[in-house]
Order: sequence, then structure tokens, then C-alpha cells
Amino acid sequence: MQPRKKRERLALWLSMLLFFSIMFLVPSPSAHAGFLQKLSELPADFDKMKQQYEETRQSLEDAKRQSDAMQQQLQAENESLRQQNEQLLQRIDQWEQKDVEAKLQEKLQFRRIMITVFTGIGLVLLYIIMTRVLRIFVWRRTMK
Repeated sequence: MQPRKKRERLALWLSMLLFFSIMFLVPSPSAHAGFLQKLSELPADFDKMKQQYEETRQSLEDAKRQSDAMQQQLQAENESLRQQNEQLLQRIDQWEQKDVEAKLQEKLQFRRIMITVFTGIGLVLLYIIMTRVLRIFVWRRTMK
């Protein structure tokens, strides 16, 4: 077991040595001259961005309010138009019923007129036939 512990310690020391050597050999990024100046400008930029955010949020809320108002107006208008549509459909149904009734009355009237005309023609023909038949009977009686 001893040799194994030694190997583990040696591996640990070698890995630490490798890590630290890489850390010192790899160049670190150098600080720029305007770094502090940029840090001091951050609050001003932050305030500007915050103000823009607030303006955008406010305009979004205004647009939402306008949209809600428009939606309510359109719903009210839609309800009004739906009621008008129902009234117009009722009127159309009434007119169609009146039209059907008027056509039925026309047919009945036409039928009555035709019955009256044919009855009159039949009576006239019956009168003519009866007068001829009676003349023939009267003529035969007088001939005897």
C-alpha cells in the first residue's frame, strides 16, 4: 500500500506544479488605461438605459390601454350589429311570409275567377242546348 500512496502524492505534486506553471506562463490580459473611466460612465449609461426602459414600458402600457379600449368599443359595436342583423332577419322572414300568403291569395283568387268563368260558360252553353232541345220538342209536337 505504501508505494501507491507515494504515487498518489507524486501525481498530486506534479499536477499542482503543472497548474501553477501554466498559470504563470500564460499571459494575463493587461488592464486598459480607460478602465476606470468606463466604470465611472456605467452609472450614467445605466440611468439612460433605465429611463429608456421606463419610457418603453410606459408606451407599452399606453398601447395596451388603447388596445383594450378599442377592443371594448369593437365588442359593443359587434353586439349592436348582431342585434340589427337579427331584426333584419326577422323582417325578411315576415316579408317572406307575407309574400307566400299573397301568392296563395292570388292563386285562390285566380281559381275562384276561373270557376266563375267556367260556370258562366257552362250555364250559357246549357241555356243554348236547352233552348234547342225545347224547340225540337215543341217542333215535334206541333208536327204531329
